[in-house]
Amino acid sequence: MTLMQHLLTLHRVDSQVRALQGRVAAADRDVTAQATLLAGLDRQTKELESQSRQLQATIKNLEVEALGFTERTTKLRGELNSAQNDKQYKAILHELKTLEGKKDECEGKALTEMERLKEVETQQAKLAAQVAERRKVHDHVKAQADERRAECSGRLSELERERDIATKAVPEKERAIFKRVAEVTEGEAMAEIDEIDRRHKEYACGECRIEIPYASVATLMSNPNALVQCTSCSRILYLAEATKEVLRK
Repeated sequence: MTLMQHLLTLHRVDSQVRALQGRVAAADRDVTAQATLLAGLDRQTKELESQSRQLQATIKNLEVEALGFTERTTKLRGELNSAQNDKQYKAILHELKTLEGKKDECEGKALTEMERLKEVETQQAKLAAQVAERRKVHDHVKAQADERRAECSGRLSELERERDIATKAVPEKERAIFKRVAEVTEGEAMAEIDEIDRRHKEYACGECRIEIPYASVATLMSNPNALVQCTSCSRILYLAEATKEVLRK
């Protein structure tokens, strides 16, 4: 086999390997995307849980404080009935009004915090439904990714072995060039030369469409072991058998 035949074999197998790896990688990206969305919802859930705990603690403290005012008010009412003089009566009455004001203030704050707690609980219920739905999607996508990985695993191993064999068949220098171009072009390391105008000897790279000097075409025709790259995209150029046949004539 010529160098070009070895390179085309390597390109064919390498493209299939990359395609299967791409399918698996795409499935993994979908799983990662769903996991990221789920993690965001989990963070919101924890934030709402923290708000709920804080509100419940605040309400509890206000209720305890209001109860203290109630107990003190009850005690003062008893003292009011047994007041010894007008001055003592007025002092107890003043304190009663003050305590009742504070108690009303505590109860008002408690009601406000209860409303806030109700809103938070409503948000929690909605968020819980979103989390459940997102978890279903995540689990479904993950199952698909696992299935795709299992599907591709055997064929991928086989193709990787074929690629290793094809790689070893290419000389080291040309192998390095192929690998470098394949990395840059995401596996599209080779490009067929397209004939634009035979009469005027006009040819172009089949990938980037930039014109190819006829000297490059002539080199590939005369030397099957030559490696010619596109001056624009650096892809390794080759001639299709049909084009070669026409040029030979």
